[in-house]
Amino acid sequence: MQEDFLHYIWKFQYFNYSELFTSDGRTLLVQKQGNYQHDSGPDFENCKVRIDGIEWNGSIEIHVRSSDWYLHKHDKDEGYNNVILHVVWTNDRNTFNRNGEEVPTLELRNRIDTDLISKYKKFISSDSLLACSSHRSEISDLKLYEMIDKSVSERLSQKAAIVKELYQKTESWEETAYLTIARNFGFKVNSDSFLQLAFVTPLKFLKKHSDQLFQLEAFLFGQAGFLEEDGTDEYYLKLKSEYEFLAHKYRIHDSRMNRFQWKFLRLRPANFPTLRIAQFANFIYKNTHILNLLVEDCSIKDLIKRLTTMHSEYWLTHFDFGKPFSGVSKGLGKTSAENILINTVAPILACYGKQSANQSYL
Repeated sequence: MQEDFLHYIWKFQYFNYSELFTSDGRTLLVQKQGNYQHDSGPDFENCKVRIDGIEWNGSIEIHVRSSDWYLHKHDKDEGYNNVILHVVWTNDRNTFNRNGEEVPTLELRNRIDTDLISKYKKFISSDSLLACSSHRSEISDLKLYEMIDKSVSERLSQKAAIVKELYQKTESWEETAYLTIARNFGFKVNSDSFLQLAFVTPLKFLKKHSDQLFQLEAFLFGQAGFLEEDGTDEYYLKLKSEYEFLAHKYRIHDSRMNRFQWKFLRLRPANFPTLRIAQFANFIYKNTHILNLLVEDCSIKDLIKRLTTMHSEYWLTHFDFGKPFSGVSKGLGKTSAENILINTVAPILACYGKQSANQSYL
């Protein structure tokens, strides 16, 4: 058994999920399996399960053996304190997080179809780069195009569903546009962290200071949890002082995030969340009416120009606080801007058009 296979099984729920129980005998209902992520941190995020009738929201970690939890030192990592379910092939040891709390465990060993396991073993033993390539001739070009078209449509529907969920929470299209573009500034690795940052930094507060880039940076870096250390960097200390003033004024200090919620591992410095937050602050500074910008005012060319924006002077020569580098940061590139647009504008237009019954947006 390999962990990658268990990731696949969990992602598509290819196991017998009737009458599920945790290893200690509590009833378990999987309501949302979450989003698979390849980088540091738990394997699946934004998950929802119900254990003995109580709903839990958080992350899910997957291992072949439950004892791998200790082998990977998750018991000493704060980033795994929000794991609500440990999914394993074999449960050989109870697991506890850094806070000393036992993590509920689900064992899959007797819940996966043996034929599926056999097919998986056949595919991974294939010498071909694409294990299924030998079956390509069995599919007509028309069928292939239909599959691609269906996949694109499903992908857009999934992203539009996320937008709809945000709108239902905020009941404001302006807030929804703000949350959506914030999420996409985090790209795949830090999208959830960016979304949380947008939730704990309400747009209405940012708009009151939209003419002061430094205050926007203080707001966002402070709420992101990057201004909690002492530090000696002059820019850092000024940001921290400004944030303490703003946090006290708006009474939002208790809602701030922690630095460990942001992922740096295996990222190129140009993609560090610190730099992306600085870029996002500059975007808000230059674009306060986000919804109109996305659905009414601008061409794609103009939107890309607005997104490929530089950041404040400090971030031209830094990727993190107190860590200068040789060279000059060029800001958000065109490819990254196009990525943000594809994952922001299209889903918002699809959802906005459907909700407002305006066919011109569909």
